Amino acid sequence: MTMSCAVPIPRLLLCAAFLISADAARISSLLPHHILMNTSIIVDNPPMKMDHLSVRWEHKGRTLVEYKDGNMTFYSPFAVMSLEQLKQGNISLVLTNLTLNDAGNYTCLVQYIGVEQTAAYHLIIERNRIRLLNLTPPPQKGDKTWIMARWARSTC
Repeated sequence: MTMSCAVPIPRLLLCAAFLISADAARISSLLPHHILMNTSIIVDNPPMKMDHLSVRWEHKGRTLVEYKDGNMTFYSPFAVMSLEQLKQGNISLVLTNLTLNDAGNYTCLVQYIGVEQTAAYHLIIERNRIRLLNLTPPPQKGDKTWIMARWARSTC
């Protein structure tokens, strides 16, 4: 059984160095299942310089997956990020075998050529549905960060 969901797709641009695009994929309504936090990077001057990139996904203050200095490290057996996809700019996180303990805030921290950007989500797991909300804040006046967000409706 699948559900429909409305999720924001933020586009984050920091000092014209790179762009992060994020959205939530279709999610199942019954546990245990998995969810895809679809996130990607588009660099201003391709190809992406992998030695200048670091990506870290966190949940409840714990690192789940980290890419740094050319190495991918997994701290949770239920969190997956693909090194091959990362080379193409896809920094999506897949959470497998969801449980009620997986609810809460998720943060993706990206550094590229000395510039840092963050995308944040809140995963809600209820008895009969799962929702993913975007928590990425809007830019403040004077920020060097530009965020363009649009809402997408996924119907299953």
